[in-house]
Amino acid sequence: MMKKILLTLALGALLTGEISAIPPGKYVLQARADLLEKSREIALGEIGTVEKSGRNDGEVMKYNAVMGWRNSRAPYCASGVYWCYAFAADALGINRREIPIPQTGLANGIFAYAKKFGKPARYSPEIDDLIVWRYRRSSRGHIERITEVGEKGWVTTVAFNTEIISDGRQLCGVFAKRRNIYHPIAKLTVRGLVGFEKIEREEL
Repeated sequence: MMKKILLTLALGALLTGEISAIPPGKYVLQARADLLEKSREIALGEIGTVEKSGRNDGEVMKYNAVMGWRNSRAPYCASGVYWCYAFAADALGINRREIPIPQTGLANGIFAYAKKFGKPARYSPEIDDLIVWRYRRSSRGHIERITEVGEKGWVTTVAFNTEIISDGRQLCGVFAKRRNIYHPIAKLTVRGLVGFEKIEREEL
């Protein structure tokens, strides 16, 4: 009887979203190797960019501007990721239509795109992968780019629209973060990884 009650409670929790019914997944998109490398270089160069007053303002507003949102103080984690690709494409003389991710300010929009158009892959992190989190029952979330891979799911990322404590002060902006591909961030749960299959120039 007790087993039946527990099974009923667990099923109810799954249906109401009280526990995660879907484990994290990974989907892979094709991308130019030179665009991946250049955009990573640009992303690493943005580490240390900080907001003017902690309200998504100042120099960080350039990330949302690439979306066409001038003077926007909207969250910029996803637009920061796209901004790096956009400026890498410009630097390489590549049409921005070759950017492998969609032009969107929604972290989960990027994951949904990869799930629809990419190939399923083993859930394992690689450099240049994007790790995506989301709030339960919401389209809102967060995204970061993996730049180093460690053991047991630990990675280093470039994280736009995050914060650190420096000399007792809270700074908001772009920072390197240590994350785990299985771990939540506060109320954000891991949705999965967006990976890339590198295409060399001679293959294009």
